[in-house]
Amino acid sequence: AAIWTPAVGSRAVEASQAMGLRDLKRPRKLVGLEVVCEVARFEPGSSHCLVLVTDGAHQVTEDQISDAVSQNKGRPKAACLQIAETAIQQTKLTAGVAMPAVGAIAAYFTLDEPEDSAAAAAQEEADPKKRKAETALATPTNAITQRVRISIILIKWESLATPDPMVRRPIPKGKTQVDAEKELLKVLQILDQVPQGTPDYGKKLTAKFAELAKKHSDCKSADSGALADLGWIHPGEWGGEFEVVAFDLPVGGISDVLVTPRGVLIIHRLA
Repeated sequence: AAIWTPAVGSRAVEASQAMGLRDLKRPRKLVGLEVVCEVARFEPGSSHCLVLVTDGAHQVTEDQISDAVSQNKGRPKAACLQIAETAIQQTKLTAGVAMPAVGAIAAYFTLDEPEDSAAAAAQEEADPKKRKAETALATPTNAITQRVRISIILIKWESLATPDPMVRRPIPKGKTQVDAEKELLKVLQILDQVPQGTPDYGKKLTAKFAELAKKHSDCKSADSGALADLGWIHPGEWGGEFEVVAFDLPVGGISDVLVTPRGVLIIHRLA
């Protein structure tokens, strides 16, 4: 995939230290005001990803960033975790280099296809009653999903303070959030290896998700039958980002990595 990066030495992309009171006690160079840009044309219907990384990820190559973006399509959190982990591994290979602070932000977006307004207006003018009837049939009478059936893979770490009655097993001593996120990222990579484009892809993906849940998940739902599912959930039952993501997923879809008070998790919508 084509990647654009700012020109080397551009003052517009220089970074200053955090603007706290200590920093203001003596003059410092601030980020330049010059505009550094490049105009790119994106075709309607095409998909793209915007990634911003800190200087701590300077050893990550463009190919590695491209791989993280393409392998985690539609999952910006997972893409950033992969980029950060790659930066850490690259640094470990360089002797005498201190481990940097690595940060990354990603956003995926797809450009809508333009509507043919002239053709639509001509069709409505030719037969407005038929147009209204087709619109009514195409509009669902109840667009709000009343319930969804989901399965989750939850991974916890030692310092979590929120009591969890659904915890499945003791959390290993010394396990950190970074450890949990790395483990969950590996789980996603295994799920992405399920061959797509086959008639039984959905069944294979669900079976693999259940298998991995029984192995990795710290939620008691992993022991719930062959699908290792959490069951049906209704609006307002769980709340927060968890519920928003669960109801927004298409049937058969797998979510991005979510950080919750219970731990880090991914959601698979079964129905």
